[in-house]
Amino acid sequence: MRLLKKYLPSLYRENKEMEGLMNAEQPIYDEAETDTKFAFSRQFVVTADEKGVEQYEKILGIMPTATDSLEFRKRRVITRLSTTPPYTLNYLKQQLTTIFGAGNFNAWVDYGKRELYVDSFINNISLFFELETFIAKVKPANMIYIYRSLVLPKVGVSSRYLAGWGKWNYKLDGTWNLGAKPFYSDDTTEEWNYKLDGTWNLGAKPFATYYLGEIKMNNQSSVTPFTLNYSASKLKEIITKVVINNTITVNSSDFLNFNVSGGRITFDVLVETANILIENVKIHAGENIIDDATLAVKSGENARIRFEIEYKEAF
Repeated sequence: MRLLKKYLPSLYRENKEMEGLMNAEQPIYDEAETDTKFAFSRQFVVTADEKGVEQYEKILGIMPTATDSLEFRKRRVITRLSTTPPYTLNYLKQQLTTIFGAGNFNAWVDYGKRELYVDSFINNISLFFELETFIAKVKPANMIYIYRSLVLPKVGVSSRYLAGWGKWNYKLDGTWNLGAKPFYSDDTTEEWNYKLDGTWNLGAKPFATYYLGEIKMNNQSSVTPFTLNYSASKLKEIITKVVINNTITVNSSDFLNFNVSGGRITFDVLVETANILIENVKIHAGENIIDDATLAVKSGENARIRFEIEYKEAF
């Protein structure tokens, strides 16, 4: 904050009346300066505070929910302000990147069938409705929009290589000093717990404790594609059903495109019940649950959910 007293001529700086006047005016000036800074920052969505974002939402007719974060509300306002023609697939992908973030969706067009597909994972109902609002503005009227909610659990597979080295401390070479050291020791890998030094307490510990050190280099890939694909194939064999919202069951015999490739299990599930909010899906192996995911998707006619379970090497 700027001090008003600094702007007085030197003649008045020691004047008590002027000092009192400046002290009275300083809070008013400080408040005005703060309001000016806020007013400037609210000219831009990225720098606006909550009050500034509220003004944009009123102009655009957006009704935020109590659970919407300020960052999401800013992204939504930017998306609404950016929906200007021409509308192309590249433009759509740019806007979806703003909504979901890079790499968190897939969008493409089947031009022969005039179908627009968007695949993504959504667990926030506000985000889902924002996507629908945006698509409704940019999609050509003669094109069908199909949203597929993705369930993408990833299972890690890793390998470890361990080794240890040690030495015997007692030799018949004239250096025998019974009790000074354990019979066998290793700096990091192994120690014999019983010594002839008066502390012998048979049964209190195992004869030796082993510690093995890691010898495989960090982030070195060693699990082969065969292992990943074999693991995925075995998991596919025991998947029996998907349960939606704990009420709708779809058996594996009704899965579409149920395949394994490259360590990844993929299948689609059609939800024939229209106009329901899909909030939870579970993948089952019998009565055991393989994956339990929270979603936020409103089903339309013949809504489709894409499931992918990927085996990747874990480091």
